[in-house]
Amino acid sequence: MQRDYDLIVYGSSGFTGVYVVRELLECIRDQKLSMKWAIGGREPNKMRKCLERSIADAKMEQFNADSVQMIVADASDLESLKSMTRRTKVLINCVGPFRYSGHNVVSACIETNTNYVDICGEPQFLEEIQLKHFEEARDKNIYLVPSCGFDSIPCDIGVNFLKNRFDGVLDSVQSFLFVESQGKTSVNATTFDCIVDGYANADKLKSMRKQLFNQLFGGISKFRTKYPLKKKSLFKYIGPIANGYCVPFPGSDRSVVRRTQMHNYLLYKERPVDFDAFIIVPSLLLLLYLFLAMLIFIVFIPFKCGRKLMHLFPELFTLGVFKRSGPTREEVDACSFKMVFKGQGWVENFEDPLKQLDHPPNKRIYGCVSGGNPGYTVTAALVIQSAFAILNESEKMPSTGGVYTPGTAFRNTNLIANIEKRGLKFEVLE
Repeated sequence: MQRDYDLIVYGSSGFTGVYVVRELLECIRDQKLSMKWAIGGREPNKMRKCLERSIADAKMEQFNADSVQMIVADASDLESLKSMTRRTKVLINCVGPFRYSGHNVVSACIETNTNYVDICGEPQFLEEIQLKHFEEARDKNIYLVPSCGFDSIPCDIGVNFLKNRFDGVLDSVQSFLFVESQGKTSVNATTFDCIVDGYANADKLKSMRKQLFNQLFGGISKFRTKYPLKKKSLFKYIGPIANGYCVPFPGSDRSVVRRTQMHNYLLYKERPVDFDAFIIVPSLLLLLYLFLAMLIFIVFIPFKCGRKLMHLFPELFTLGVFKRSGPTREEVDACSFKMVFKGQGWVENFEDPLKQLDHPPNKRIYGCVSGGNPGYTVTAALVIQSAFAILNESEKMPSTGGVYTPGTAFRNTNLIANIEKRGLKFEVLE
């Protein structure tokens, strides 16, 4: 594939995009890479300002900002997007909310035969583009791999990691996310916008998911282990890493991991594991705050005017957790995460991956993925290494193009080793 650039970071002037460009600069410096790259967005002046900030944050003051081309492209203008995507081998999309801005970007990549990764954590967008574009991407032999940020690589790749370390047959996995911060922290309000609109469109997701599962995954989507995980909405967690109260994790991890498990059965004849995801709330006070937030959602989300108010005043509705200004650099640096995995399965090995044993799982394994700020520094490292995997290890990816989850697309690549070099850690605890 002959293109002007190896990759383009689209949305480089967005809050997360600044961190992605900084991470790219650091990778090029630290690994002495020879790479052609550019940035894209709507406003050249803003792109330039944010590029200079990324250079300063990377402590690369000697780097010449003029050497990076800025490509003007608007997410609402398909032709401008195609003019950008046809020039690169891989596009990194950092522009959200993706339900509004992402579809044209994906279409542009399809029409110009361009590989694609993004940092999306919106289940409806993720599943919709897999439903609409899988066959097109397969026929053009290009890889579209969304959800390559914190949503949902640590969880998706973490389940693969646990499978590979389990001596026997793994049947189920639970993930427990614990976020730590030294002091007050906040999140950019675009994430809040995605959450609000995601809950408002939950019914549409259910019908589309049924269509996707039937069309792409067929009969394997009906498979259920004889010993499924018990569904829980609130329970006390005492285990490795942290103690606290567990509530269901509201992100895209369940959606992504489930599709990975089905796809990996179809491609590699791996047993699909049952999966559930939780977040650990360390104190009763924070738990009460979450219940208050849920109550506000229940009251306001069903109404268009209620959602409009939530979009206008995210700080008010979240007691300052979500801000239009986003977190400060100090807040970002003070935040980190640990994700614990509890896996259960059988000591026995058996050839039929769908075999149902007559006795319950008799072996456990615990694993952990940990790193820095999940929403920004970690997300940047993950999406950059995902793009590098497509550039450098495409022969280890599925034999045909398509719209894949990270756990399927990068299953046989060196992604884990590469992201560990960028500060993340994968380990078996027991």
